Amino acid sequence: MSVESSYSDQTTVFCPNPDILRRAALGEIDPGEMESIAEHLSICQGCWQVIENYVRHGQQIVTLFDGLESKFQKPGRSDTHPVPLGIPAADATALREEFQVIRKLGRGGSGDVFECFDKRLNRAVAVKVLRADRFTPQQVRRIQHEARLQAKINHPNFVQIFEVGDSVGVPYITMELVDGGSIRDQIAEHPLSPRVAARLLADIAQAIDFAHQQNLIHRDLKPSNILLTRGILADPPAGSAVAISTPVPVAIPKIADFGLAKVIGETSEFSQPDVVVGTPAYIAPEQVSGKQSAQSPSSDIYSLGVILYECLTGTRPFQADTIAQTLAMIETATPVSPRLLQPGVNRDLETICLKCLSKDPGHRYPTALAMAEDLRRFLEGRSITARPTPVITRLLRWSRRNRALATAIVASMALSALLVVGSLIFAWEQQRLKQIADDKTIKAKVEEQRALESEQRALESEKRALDSEAKAISLRNKMIPILNKNIEATFRLALSVLILENKDMVPEKLQPLKDLAIGAADVFDELFFTDQEVVEAAPMSTMETLYSMSMCDIATGRKESFYKRGIRLMEFSRQHPSDNPRQLIVSLDIRNHLDWHYSRIGKRHESVVWLKEGWDVCLDVPPETFAKSTQINNIMLWLADNYISALKELGPEAEAEKVSAEFDQLKQRIAQANAEKKE
Repeated sequence: MSVESSYSDQTTVFCPNPDILRRAALGEIDPGEMESIAEHLSICQGCWQVIENYVRHGQQIVTLFDGLESKFQKPGRSDTHPVPLGIPAADATALREEFQVIRKLGRGGSGDVFECFDKRLNRAVAVKVLRADRFTPQQVRRIQHEARLQAKINHPNFVQIFEVGDSVGVPYITMELVDGGSIRDQIAEHPLSPRVAARLLADIAQAIDFAHQQNLIHRDLKPSNILLTRGILADPPAGSAVAISTPVPVAIPKIADFGLAKVIGETSEFSQPDVVVGTPAYIAPEQVSGKQSAQSPSSDIYSLGVILYECLTGTRPFQADTIAQTLAMIETATPVSPRLLQPGVNRDLETICLKCLSKDPGHRYPTALAMAEDLRRFLEGRSITARPTPVITRLLRWSRRNRALATAIVASMALSALLVVGSLIFAWEQQRLKQIADDKTIKAKVEEQRALESEQRALESEKRALDSEAKAISLRNKMIPILNKNIEATFRLALSVLILENKDMVPEKLQPLKDLAIGAADVFDELFFTDQEVVEAAPMSTMETLYSMSMCDIATGRKESFYKRGIRLMEFSRQHPSDNPRQLIVSLDIRNHLDWHYSRIGKRHESVVWLKEGWDVCLDVPPETFAKSTQINNIMLWLADNYISALKELGPEAEAEKVSAEFDQLKQRIAQANAEKKE
């Protein structure tokens, strides 16, 4: 059942039934319905408050829903059961005679948009008409409020307002016609190239800065609200911020939909300072937490960062099964590096994007213009002003947001250090006792009586040493279960520090982190992999651990250790086949890394066998698995590309053509699965 069919009254009530909101917060509706709920939340402050309270107060949401249900049952309220005015806005005949309706362009949060021909001025225009299911006095005022704010902005990168009128009691807005689709349409199938994304966002950021200078905050920036004029999305040439000159004009971004815009310093019924507004995946952390700073231009800069991230990677930085989980991630989680999802993204462009996504507004660009200027520096091949956040600073910020986990990691590191120190002391004590025993034996040959007495003392000393050893072993056996739970956290911490490369860190500061990672890997190897029963009982943990240790070997430059662990991981995956997505990620990705490293040393023939084995696994995986997981899909694409390149290089050519055909068929099946999922 669709969201629209679940409305309490389709013709008069536009808020979803309270039970729909409850199931949306709990993640019990399908993704298509969730998109409709998210679109509605971008214009409805009342429903936003319900979702926000659920995120903050958990089970208390039951009381809130009961109250909301009773509101729907009270007749006579203008904001819940309004009397429709005029005729349905969805009917194109509601437009006055001067407009010839050509086609319906789409539906937004509050209105339908038609492409029309204005007979008076002899030109094509876009006309936004209030939707029939949004026909309340408040929504009439909202669409008029939107038109007034948008008309204040006279800038080439904003959709221009021509006229605000009323036809048969139905309000409408006549706007500039932008017929090249939206950025959402462009990234629906695949990400944009880095230079195209940088060019578009530079223009958009400069336009948003112009709006900020007019004391106007947009508050609902997202790919579907950024339209494009008809034209090409060309890569600007290196050394220039201007796209290649072609007979076809370059597509120009146009910002639309000012339904949630706010004038800084003013408060109206559509911009209360203590109410969260916007589309969930694109709002800033301070908006989720309800801080006063949410009503500032910095929140628009954060939204620009989300759009840039999505243009570069094809996915949003924070996206979960439920709205509540998405908001929690926005407030506490760290976004995955764009270069891990799309290796072709430039490091400078990634730095610009992550600066915009800083949790603290003070760490973002001070103005949208500063962001636009940095993007143009990137396009022109000049140095950008933004710098990657130092590793230590990132760790400190992360520990503040995750105090419990940070405390557990520190405790685990301390426990590991105690174990190492204890082992060294025990070995030293054993060596000392052995030396004493040897001395006693020599003296026994000189003086038999004294030798007997010395031997007795030596036996007593040895007994005490054995008692001490037994106690140490008992203590170590008690510590091992604790280490097995916590040593992996220590190891992953050190690994993450190494993977996040930092050019500004001098070798003297980076070396202790490398030593920590190497030491943690060796200790974990000794404690975990010597117990074959534990390894066989937990194949998933074993594969992920071997994978993490292999990545650590790459980061620390230990090539031989990486080859051994990588081959060991592949053999283990053969012994424990599984369609578990996590095991697929590890099994396929280690083959990609081994192929890359073996190719660099001229051993490409050896890696072809691994690539073929990995490709056979990919062909057996259901297309729905690739459609659900961007990570598995990207790894599969990398492996297929490596395998086809190797076959073209080494032969036979017929085999390369066969695999290429299989690859094309698999991509078609994945695209079909994606389409079915959207339906």
